Amino acid sequence: MRHPIFRAALALALPLGLSALTLGGAPVPPAAAGATDPAPLRCEIATRTTPLGLTLEARATAGAPAEGLYSLGVSRGGAAGRTVIRQGGDFSLGAGETAVLGRVTLGPDPEGYAARMVLRTEGAEVTCRVPAANDI
Repeated sequence: MRHPIFRAALALALPLGLSALTLGGAPVPPAAAGATDPAPLRCEIATRTTPLGLTLEARATAGAPAEGLYSLGVSRGGAAGRTVIRQGGDFSLGAGETAVLGRVTLGPDPEGYAARMVLRTEGAEVTCRVPAANDI
């Protein structure tokens, strides 16, 4: 089930002129056999350069089964102004599983961006930022 924030984020994000915005997540293969993850839940925002621009990929990894809500905020400021995208939804992960919860591709000039993801479960809240996104 998609969270209402998901639909609102999509409705707001599409007219903003970003190169691409993919919501939801395809599972990523579980961690290698024998690997241990001391953290029950962790997040990461990976970055990579593509022909379309800079892609930010928000990932969650569970050391034990976990479910809850995620929120992802991406902001970009420049000479033309500031854009803020917010998206979120439900997630459910098995032990050792990693999933991509959101992906955003910024245009060919991605200067001035920041991203922040928060994972909320019944017993925990985990936050990750790239580079230092305190104001999203």
